[in-house]
Amino acid sequence: MDATSFDELMKEAESKYEALPLKTRAGKLVHLRSIAMLPAEGRKTATVLLKAFDSADKEDDDTEKVEKTIRDFLVVVSDNASATRAEVKDYPLAVLMVLVEKYTGDTQPGEASGSAN
Repeated sequence: MDATSFDELMKEAESKYEALPLKTRAGKLVHLRSIAMLPAEGRKTATVLLKAFDSADKEDDDTEKVEKTIRDFLVVVSDNASATRAEVKDYPLAVLMVLVEKYTGDTQPGEASGSAN
């Protein structure tokens, strides 16, 4: 049996936990990575922000807090924080929510929209 390399494992993980590509209005392509593909500190931050979003969403009384939490989350999971921050800074809440729904659906194993048909 041949030994498996890190590169092979990474390629398989990237395929399983596919990032959501997002083309910015400035023409840059950023990738919103699955939480599973983030470094430890990024996973921790993303998880805290998701929990804060869930609790703020249930309270539904501070839309500014919800918007800030979603924007911060998107910046953390992005492979280009500055481009993502600039892109989402003026997204309306509804657009942020649609993006997060798309992100959560597309970055889950077996749910990636880019999977072969």
